[in-house]
Amino acid sequence: MIVLPDEGQDAGRSRPPTQDAVAATEPTARRWVRQGVVVVGVLMGLVLVTSAFGDDDAGGTSAPMRVDIATQDAVVDVLGLYAAEVAVADAAAAHVDPFGLPPLVVRARQLREATAALRARVAELRVEEVAPGTPGQAYVDHPDHDALAEVAAEVADRAELLGFLGDVHDAIYGGGGAVQLPQARRILDEQILLGDGPEAGMAWASGLLDAIDGRADPATVAAQRAAAGAEWAAVAARLGPADGEDLAAFLNGIDPGVLATLDGHPLAGPALQRLRG
Repeated sequence: MIVLPDEGQDAGRSRPPTQDAVAATEPTARRWVRQGVVVVGVLMGLVLVTSAFGDDDAGGTSAPMRVDIATQDAVVDVLGLYAAEVAVADAAAAHVDPFGLPPLVVRARQLREATAALRARVAELRVEEVAPGTPGQAYVDHPDHDALAEVAAEVADRAELLGFLGDVHDAIYGGGGAVQLPQARRILDEQILLGDGPEAGMAWASGLLDAIDGRADPATVAAQRAAAGAEWAAVAARLGPADGEDLAAFLNGIDPGVLATLDGHPLAGPALQRLRG
């Protein structure tokens, strides 16, 4: 668990100063107008004061907080990289039945898009050196990001393979499917089974070829299907944000006030919430 510093302090409250009484001889309407102007002015002053000052631990008024924009930008960039890796894991949806929804071909497409965005993000942040000399830059430069992208590409390839095999399986045993059996037999025999692939996935492909030729036991092919799905899910489950130690060290070194300003940020806010877990 990445432990972030506590954030958020109650805003300080000030008592508005009172105004001298308006002369009793002044007309009532004018007196109300003048009092209204005074009240508005006092409230505006309070807004400015309470937005610039906070309460310290003893309940007194603290000095105004000045947000370091450069630090804030660096935090957003680093958290953006974390969010890109979360998007890769979410695209795989490894916790969902491989043969459920969304279909594996859809997951494969989403994985490729998320992986391309991750690679672009890593390359950009490494060139810009968004947090030089800090654990944040160490997080950006960590090779686990590249390894994650490689695994994601492999998971996408396997998802496409299993998606096709699932269509063949449905065509044989379900009377439907999005592929014609003569075409499926040719692809299995001349392409898939001549190449390399995941062990359980290839066993299922072989079983489906036998099933098309009428030589396979349906129960055996069903077991091969389940094994291939479990094999894919195990690899997909490896997808996730890389090396949390540098990221935690970076965020724990940031002023809590700076992090508090990012809670509403569309990218950094959800990333912080997920890290706080």
